[in-house]
Amino acid sequence: MLKRRLRSLAKRLEIRFAPGRRSRFLPGVPGRVHTNDLMLFDSSRESIENYLRAARSAVDIVAEALAEVGRSFDDVTSCLDFGCGHGRVLRLLQQKVAAQRITACDLDEEGVRFCAAEFGVRPMLSSWDIGRIPLTTYDLIWSGSVFTHLDAASCDHLLQRMGQSLLPGGLMVFSMHGEFSLANLEHLYGGEHAAEAATIRREVAEQGISFRHYAANWGDFAGTYGMTWHRKEYLQERAAALTDGALRLAFFRPQGWDHHHDVIAFEKVEVVA
Repeated sequence: MLKRRLRSLAKRLEIRFAPGRRSRFLPGVPGRVHTNDLMLFDSSRESIENYLRAARSAVDIVAEALAEVGRSFDDVTSCLDFGCGHGRVLRLLQQKVAAQRITACDLDEEGVRFCAAEFGVRPMLSSWDIGRIPLTTYDLIWSGSVFTHLDAASCDHLLQRMGQSLLPGGLMVFSMHGEFSLANLEHLYGGEHAAEAATIRREVAEQGISFRHYAANWGDFAGTYGMTWHRKEYLQERAAALTDGALRLAFFRPQGWDHHHDVIAFEKVEVVA
């Protein structure tokens, strides 16, 4: 018992005061990579290439979305990387937007503190309770693989909170499981959802969303975190309804992120009464 408590204390102290201790440089990767970065499976050349490809793809698709509304990274004054992890995308994003203009937000305190220490961005610890996330205001929000894991109520709450946090003219860009994911349920994700593939597809077609929670509990968020699939029109309708029309669909690209996730973007517009 005492050893476990001491190990836990040592880990908390390391996260707080030496978040980069368990990190290293890898060939071709800007900045160090933390050993607990779950987006890098191992240090093989293939894994590093996949890691960088996904990061580049995210930054490229955000640039496309910005261009769609006549903007570029040069216009961004405040950026939120929501679900930053240990900085797979952020390490390239901060090459486009000054680090002091980026906020890195995640449930993983180690990831947030590592991103702040390694890349100079602002840290923000997220919360399982979406209402308690200390969001401020941003003119660009990127959220990769977050809405892909939330149930319908949580998706609604997060859409609403992000819509409220966007500045006028701001852009919210996020990824979703769409038609490609649905069409390949028998083969993707270890085949875990193969048996329910037809049911999941029917739910998305009829309801616009399908959610399957993970078997394991995730902290105090048990039962509302898992795998989620959306129809674009459903998200478009929910975004408008939850913000009184202030979020307008501005961009959509099937398989826009690393040839897997669809990418959708909403612009904050002025609503005329």
